[in-house]
Formats: sequence, C-alpha cells, structure tokens
Amino acid sequence: MNKTKPIIFHVIWFAAVTLLSIYLVFNLHTITDIKQFIPADKEDSTFHTLQSELLSRSESSSILLNIHGANAEELVRLSRGLRAEFTETDSNVILQNGEESFDTTGIEILNEKRFLLVDTDWSVEGLKQALKQRISDLRHGQGPVIGQLIKSDPYLSVKKYFQSIERPTTLDKQYPVWYAHDTGAILRVDFRNEDVDLDTIEQTQEILNSIFQELSPPESARLEMTGPGAIAVATREEIRTVTQRLSWVVPLLLLLVFWIAYRSVFLAWYAGIPLVTGALVALVVTQVVFANVHGVVIAFGITMLGVALDYPVHLFSHKYPDEALRTSASRIWPVLRLGGFSSAGAFLVLLFSGFEGLSQLGVYAGSGLITALLVTRYFLPVLTNMGNVKPRLFVLHQNMPMSYTIIILMLIVISVLVPWIQRDIHWNDSVDALSPVSQEKKKQDAKLRDIIGGMEVSDIFVLEDADLNRLLVSTEQLSENLSDLVNEGIVSAVFPVTDFLPSATKQKARQKAIPQSQELQQRVRYSVENTPFNKSAFQEFIELAEKAKQQDIISYEEILRSPAGPIVRQGLIKTGDSWLSVVRVSGLSSPERFTDWLDENPNVKKYHINIREQVSNLFGKYRERTLSGVILVLIILAVIVFVYCRNFITSLRLISPVFIGVAGGLAAGLLVGQGLNIFHLMAVFLVIGMGFDYSLFFNHGRGNKDVFSRSFHAISISAVTTVTLFIFLALSPIPVLSAMGSVIVAGILLSFASAWLVAGLD
Repeated sequence: MNKTKPIIFHVIWFAAVTLLSIYLVFNLHTITDIKQFIPADKEDSTFHTLQSELLSRSESSSILLNIHGANAEELVRLSRGLRAEFTETDSNVILQNGEESFDTTGIEILNEKRFLLVDTDWSVEGLKQALKQRISDLRHGQGPVIGQLIKSDPYLSVKKYFQSIERPTTLDKQYPVWYAHDTGAILRVDFRNEDVDLDTIEQTQEILNSIFQELSPPESARLEMTGPGAIAVATREEIRTVTQRLSWVVPLLLLLVFWIAYRSVFLAWYAGIPLVTGALVALVVTQVVFANVHGVVIAFGITMLGVALDYPVHLFSHKYPDEALRTSASRIWPVLRLGGFSSAGAFLVLLFSGFEGLSQLGVYAGSGLITALLVTRYFLPVLTNMGNVKPRLFVLHQNMPMSYTIIILMLIVISVLVPWIQRDIHWNDSVDALSPVSQEKKKQDAKLRDIIGGMEVSDIFVLEDADLNRLLVSTEQLSENLSDLVNEGIVSAVFPVTDFLPSATKQKARQKAIPQSQELQQRVRYSVENTPFNKSAFQEFIELAEKAKQQDIISYEEILRSPAGPIVRQGLIKTGDSWLSVVRVSGLSSPERFTDWLDENPNVKKYHINIREQVSNLFGKYRERTLSGVILVLIILAVIVFVYCRNFITSLRLISPVFIGVAGGLAAGLLVGQGLNIFHLMAVFLVIGMGFDYSLFFNHGRGNKDVFSRSFHAISISAVTTVTLFIFLALSPIPVLSAMGSVIVAGILLSFASAWLVAGLD
C-alpha cells in the first residue's frame, strides 16, 4: 500500500469525526424525562392525554427544599432569608415557604368578582357571624391587615377563596414558615412556565445554594433538595457520572487488553476507530430522528457500542502473518457480516416497542453497530499499513475441560430452574421498578410532600365533556360526593378545580342570591347593632354587592391570569374538542379503606383513575409486546441459521448458545431483582446479538486448531471487555441501568461458555 494513503485516510477520518462532533456540540439535546420511557396508550386517548399533560405540567419540575441541622429559630431565619433574597433574582420562579403560599399577580380580578367565587350567607345571621369573626380578628392583632378590607367585604371572601389553596399539613403551627419538628424548614419552588428544561432547574438550584451560603448558616445547617425537578437533575448527573467513568475506563481497558492479547498498545488506537465513529454517528442519527437523546440511551448505548470492539478484534486475531489486512477482512466477512447485522437487527426491533426511549435505543444501537461494522470491513484495512499482528494465542483444546463442562451444565440447569422457583415474581411492571429514581429519593420526596399537604400523585378522579360549563357542574356534583371521604377520615382534603373556577351555573346562582341594595342595607343595619362597627361603615360593601349582581361571570381565560391560574391549569386540561377535569385528594390515610369506599360508591368509582396502576398496566402491555419481539427475533434467527447451514445439528449447535444465554440473563435478573420488566427484556436483545456472534466464530473454527485458537482469542477479548463494561452498569445506582447490566453480564458469560461447550461436541 502507498505509504501516503493511510495518512490521507486518517485526515479524512479526523475531518469526519470533527464535523460530527461540531454538529453534536451545537445540536445535541439531552433529556432525562421519564415520560420518554412511558408508552403511549393509543387505545385510551383520554388517559394518554392526561398522562402526557401531567408529566409536562409545571408540577413535574417543582423542587422541594429542606433546611435542617440547626435550632428552630435559626432554620426559620434561613427560610425567610432564602425566600426574600431569591424572590428578587427571578420573577419566573415562585419560592414558597408558608409565609405567603400564593402568588398575588393578577389578584384584581378576584377582588372584583369575589362574591361569585365563594358561597356567602347573606342573611342577617350570616352577617352577624361574619362581623363577630372580624371583631375577633381585630382583637388578635390583625387590625393593620384586615381593617380596610372589612369595609368592602366583612366576609373577607378573597381570603376565604385562598383558603381553598391551603392544604391540610402536619406542620408546627407556632412558626410563620413551613416547619416540622423532626424535619426542619421546608420550601417549595415552582416555575411559571410549564415547559422547563433541566438546565434551568439546575441553574435555579445553584442560585439557591449560593444564596443559602450568603445567609451565613451555622456549620451544621444543611440545604437539601428533592422533588421532580431536583430528582431529574440528580438523575442526569448520575447518568453523566456513569458516562464519564466509562469514557476513561474504556480507553484504559482497551490499552490493557491489547497489550496482553496482541503485545501492542498501538493496535488499541485502530480498534477504537470503529467504536468512536459508530458512537458519533449513532448520536447524530438519533438526534436527527427524534430531536433529542435520552440520557439513559447515551449511558447504555455507549456501553453497548463496546460490542463494536468485537469487529476489529476479530479482524486482528484472524490476520495471518504477512497477510494484507484487506484480505483478512474479506476472508472473515461472511461470518462477521452475519453476526453484525444480526445484532443490529435485534436492536432495530425496539423501534416497534411503543416507547420513544426504547425506539431511540433501537436507532442508536442499530446505526452505531452497522457503522462500526462497515468501518471495520471497508475503512480500517485502508487506514493502516499494519505489519504482522502477533496475537498471544492460547494453547487449548477445542473440547472444554470436564470440570468446566460440569460447572456450565450446572449453570444451565439453574437458569432453567430459577424461573420456576421464582414463578411468583416473574414480572414487575410497577412504575417504581422502572423509574430511574432511587428508593431513598422517592421516600424523601414523599415525606416532605406529606408534611406540607402535597396532593396524591396516583389517585385522581377525571371527568370529560365537550362543554366546559357542563363539565364544571359535574365536577361540583362529584366534589359533593367526595366530601364523604373527608368526613370519614379516609382523606384529609379534596381539590376540585371548581373551588377556583365555579361553573357558570353556580356563579349565576350566587349572583341571584345577592340581596337588592335596599334589602342588604337594612340587613347590615340590623347586623351591626350591639357591635363596635358604625352603621355607615359598610356602604362600600353594599355598593360592591350591587355591582356584583350586574357583572359578567368570571371566565376560564380570566382565572388563568389570576393567582389561581397555575392550579386551574392542573385541574382543567383541553384536549381536542373536549375538556378534562382532574380532581385530586391529599392525606390518604388507608388505601384499603379508600378502595372499599369506591366499591361502595360505583357512581364515583367510574371517574377514578389510579395513575400508577394504569401506567403499570401499560408497561405490562408493552412488556408483553417486547417479549413477543424477543421470541420473534429468536425464531427469525433460528430460521436464518437453518437456511444458512441446511443442517439441523449444525443449526442447533449455532442457535442453542443464544437460547442458553437468554435464559441465563433472565435468571440473573430474577435472582438479583424483584421481578423482570421491559428493561430486562431490552437487554436480552444485546445478549442475542453477542451470543450469536460467539457461537458463529466458535463454530467457524471447528476442526481447525489454528482457526479455533484465533476465534477463541478474539471471542475471549470480546467477552472480557464487554462483561467489564456492563459490570459498571450492573453496579449503577440507577435501577434502569442496573437491570440491563445484570442481565447482559450473566447472559454474555453463559453464551460464551455454552458456545465453547457446544462447539466441542461431536
């Protein structure tokens, strides 16, 4: 080969890699949103819309703050100081600490239409009760706060309206901020915008930490953050940590393995070329197709592309002395092609999984493996004037030693028995098992939400109607029925959207109930008798009541511009030509009593949706579909092998290690986990591809000691590097990555051992 050609091809490769990298720097959009791994239920359009909306609302990006590690007075000071300082930094973020639990922007519309928003007892007795309460307020030091408000509204209707926003809590009431004795001070961050990216959330966290340090907290005081937004940022950081760790582990592993296996560190450079090219092309293709790339896909995908290392390893191990690399590539291409395209095809099946996250992984893996395979076959041989490769070949017999055989047979038997032994926990489709969030973080988040009266995430009631007013009337009726849950102590509160946006029917009824001006004036006169109030003190109140009788009712658009807007957005969802009303509850004391109550009230139960149960059912459906995909791939692979070999025994020798590897991987998943889920099955696709590759090359060398020795050399390097890489995932704190890693490690080891065992059988 002309000595200048490798240099030219190196320049071409560097240029291509540079262009791909530049594109990714400016266009790669990484996300960690779990909804990418939640299937779309197209059979139930209402739940699909609800699921999508709930996951994209500002509630899904909120942050809960916990300040602890100091005395109560100091924690209260830090809470108030943090809120005061932070409020001045970003008007698009709301920080609540219990001092003022709602945003007052747009409150004018609520003041104007106050008498339409809450029920009011306009009788003389009702007025007397209101005045009696106001006198009590004034005597308890609230004069400066409500003194002026009483003249225009002795009922304090706006205050009563906002009490609907307040939720029952287990907070210590003696402090002016959210504080619990055994937890510390609690704050909550909400974003005005519904679509908040992780970078914005992370910047907000950095600002909060910075302000906290400026407040000179005691050395023992700590600020911790949880909530959906903080958890998403932490998950991204964990994924980034895994990825960064692999970024230095892979090169070091390559150098070590190539030094041991080939007596050359320099060969690792050429082996890395297909890997790097495949990874970059995979990222670009996935970004172009989906407009974003999930963090789990990157972390798992980069590790998975370590499989691409097999291709140059096979090429180097099978190169004979003084043989051109191009000739070696051509000689092993039929076997390499069959194994490579089989692996890529196995992952491309994920395109039909119904999960965008899994579809992304299918595109990422398929495009990356095919790229690495083609680079190995056509580009690598012309990239180098490589001289003699001197693999450190192992001296061994094709037949596995008896002691090894016994061990492998025992493992195969265990792989078959484990599914039967663990038959009660075969599948686990719960959201908790599939979430990339650790149990510790979930418990911390749930604890803080419970303390400040956070609403139940799972159990909701949903009504649907094309007519908004009719929907709101139905919601009001449902709310009356659900009040029995509160009365019986099953839940602490019910939150219908009609507490904040009453139906037009109810608003008009309240309007009609307002007395005429003269009648109201007379009732006020009777009510103020024997009170400190002057008879003429409430003239403004009488005029506003008369005005309320003539004004238009408050609309959906108006309420959105008020402090109640964020809550109404969560409770009313527009979908096509229909509206959805979501009623939430808080303080669920007993799930069993709740279920029993629903069974006793079928007219209410028909509106109930258990989000966790519904999502778990969806995961179950798509897990079944993915399982069907695994079975289909195995069948297709078996047919291809039979057509290729045209001999049943040879076909069985090639395909049986794949089935054994799959069984071993799933058995490992059952042993180390609480049941199998769709991510275990996703990992099986890689086991299928790798197992088939091992089986092909072990059998490629049957009957020829030199070829078998070279095949064993290449496969051993592949197994060692792949297993080492996936051990990192198996030990990951992220359940998704851990599940896939454990299946792949066990599956590949058993595939390797069984392929060697079967290849030696006559």
